[in-house]
Amino acid sequence: MAPLLSDENVIKGNWVATMGLAIPAMVAPVQWHKAFFAKDQPNNPDLSRLFALGMMSTCTSGLIAGASDDPKTKKRYLKQAGVAWLAAAALVGDNVRRGVQRKETCTAAAAGSAALGAFLLARGFKKD
Repeated sequence: MAPLLSDENVIKGNWVATMGLAIPAMVAPVQWHKAFFAKDQPNNPDLSRLFALGMMSTCTSGLIAGASDDPKTKKRYLKQAGVAWLAAAALVGDNVRRGVQRKETCTAAAAGSAALGAFLLARGFKKD
């Protein structure tokens, strides 16, 4: 049995976190927008669904990397995912600063994204 924090399991955890963000945007885009964006921001449900589709597609490709027998493939994916989460944290943080996204929900979202990104990136560079 693989250790709890094996690269494969960490990649699966990334899938869960990403799908947890993407699924609500796909199935309830109006409510998702209201939870994350300022009231004066235009709400485009089709764009929210497109965002969700991109998130789902990207994170699901990670499951392929996680199932690979090549440890380098897993490490590369962990690094890529880590950078993506850190970039998301920076983007959301800037959006909060500019009033585009809601401070109440998105400050925590940015912090969580940064923490996950740092963990994935560190795991990607970890020598096994």
